[in-house]
Amino acid sequence: RFRALGGGVFADLVQANLAAAMQRHFVGRIGIRGAPALAVQIRSMSLGSHVGGDGSSWRLGGGASDYLDGEAVVSQGSRVMLRHPQLLTLAASGAWYDPENERRRAVALCDAYASWLARSI
Repeated sequence: RFRALGGGVFADLVQANLAAAMQRHFVGRIGIRGAPALAVQIRSMSLGSHVGGDGSSWRLGGGASDYLDGEAVVSQGSRVMLRHPQLLTLAASGAWYDPENERRRAVALCDAYASWLARSI
């Protein structure tokens, strides 16, 4: 869904890294024969334009956040058993001048999203 909405190159990055994070955080809970299926649909991702600051003052430029918005769907055959919308936010951090900074922030969002999802469902 994220790709269809114009996620571009980040859609591929999110798909690969979220799948890997799901494998790590759901170990022992996925891949079991006959168990319900788990799918995650990502709707949007946003990386804050300001990196750094302690988040204590919006007027002084603090408080920039990165977001990943999606929904987990648990189904058995054609029956949807659970829909779990989830919006994850992390403080934007890293070196703005580093060309790899946005990729690292996206990977961190994927890992945190999967971690919270595993705790929630």
